[in-house]
Parts: sequence; C-alpha cells; structure tokens
Amino acid sequence: MNPFYYLTIFFSGLLALCYLVILFSKPSNKYKLYRKFILGLAYCLLFSIVAASFWSEYELSKEVKKLKELQSSISSRTLDNLSLSQEERSQILDSLNIESEQLDAILNAVQRQNAIVGGSPKTIDEIYRAKMETQKQQNEIIKFNTIINSKKVANKRKGYRINSSSSSFTFLPPQDLSNDYVDLGLYFQDETILPKIAVICIEILKSNEDGTRELVDDIYYEPQQGLNKFRLRNYFRDSNIYALVGFYWKDDFNSSEYPIYESIKFHPTN
Repeated sequence: MNPFYYLTIFFSGLLALCYLVILFSKPSNKYKLYRKFILGLAYCLLFSIVAASFWSEYELSKEVKKLKELQSSISSRTLDNLSLSQEERSQILDSLNIESEQLDAILNAVQRQNAIVGGSPKTIDEIYRAKMETQKQQNEIIKFNTIINSKKVANKRKGYRINSSSSSFTFLPPQDLSNDYVDLGLYFQDETILPKIAVICIEILKSNEDGTRELVDDIYYEPQQGLNKFRLRNYFRDSNIYALVGFYWKDDFNSSEYPIYESIKFHPTN
C-alpha cells in the first residue's frame, strides 16, 4: 500500500472525527467557527490527496505510452545485416543512446509515480527489459567490424596476388549455415601488425563449369583489436560459392596495382 492510501485513510478518519466533534459539542459561535475551520481543512486536504492521486495515475499512463512507443521502435530494428558504413553505424548507435536515455527518464518518472500511486512493478520490469535490449543491440553493433565503402578502395588496384600460406591470423568459420546471414571471424596472432594493415577483405566468388570464376561480392572492413567479426549474407547455400578471407598490407595496397592478398579460402562443401 502506497503513502497516498495511508494519507487518504488518515484524513478520512480526521473528517469522521470532525463530524463527531460537531455532533457532540455544545453549540457556540466559537466552537462553530473552530469546527468549520477543521472541517474545511480536512475537506481540502482530502480533495488534494484524491486529485493528486488521479494526476499521478494520468502522468503514469503517459510514461507507459512513451514506453510502448520506444519498445515498438527497439523491437522493429533488425540487425541481421550488419554491413554498416561508419556513418550508418554511428547513426544507429546514436539512436540507441538516445533511446537508452529516454528509458532512464521514463524509469525515473515511473518510480516517482510508483511512490505515490503504486502498482507499477510490471511497467518497471518492462523498462529494464527494454534497456537490456538496447544494450544488446549496442554490443551487437560494436563487436562487428566497420564496413569500408568498396568504391574507395577497389579503384586503387587492378587485381591482386594471393598468398594463401599466411599464418598472420586464425580464421573462425561460421558455425551455422542454415540462416540467411552468417557470422565469420578472425583474430591476428600478433596485434602489433594492425597499424600496418590497410583493410580486411572478404571476397565471395562463384566457380563456373568452364573453370572460370566470377566475383559475387567483395566487402572491406577496418581491422580492430581482439576478435574481428563479420556478418554477411549466406551465399554458401550454393555449392559453387566460396570465399576468400584475408587482408592487404598498407604499404603494398597503396602503392601496387597488384597488391598481395594475404588470404585463406573458405568453401563449406570442401
């Protein structure tokens, strides 16, 4: 039971006491004035409590409405395709930060109203669940490498030379190939080489029956410390599709028309 109910009971009792005083006291001008004052005060206080309670209920309903709108916005955001440019990545993170601040404001408002009118633990639970979802989405975006616009790097070279014996990194293949998107990863054995790396590149290629191959997609990423993680469309349902995963050295990539592509081949069916 919240404080408003206690106050309402108290002043209702006070109002009843005033009636008893009026009922059993001797009539006189002095007592009549005194009784009217107490009775009027009790009425005013009781009315104020009831009005404030209704106002708090109204304010609480507004915060609940804001929460529903935020929940809809958060749940409608899909992060299946995390091929995001730096600008897109920043925009989504900014939106998530704003949503998190709005949830904090709603939580504070609901807790204040809860101290008055009570009865909103379910709403508070929903707010915390929404906050957990925003944090989960932030973590999902942050842990994946940032996409680099392929047009900014592809025009710097005419082709490449493959070094498939690179031991600079360990490749982590996707664990589940049944979904529309797959997660790949790699980490560098020696992270001191990171400043020397121009880009991480994933090329999706298709082998044709005549022995030729064609480029299906190429995606460039900024390298990062720790786990480098990538989410891309699942092309591997086609048995003729495979990927080259690796990186280019900065000096070679910026100066050579055919830089060395330190890469490994990933072909699920092989």
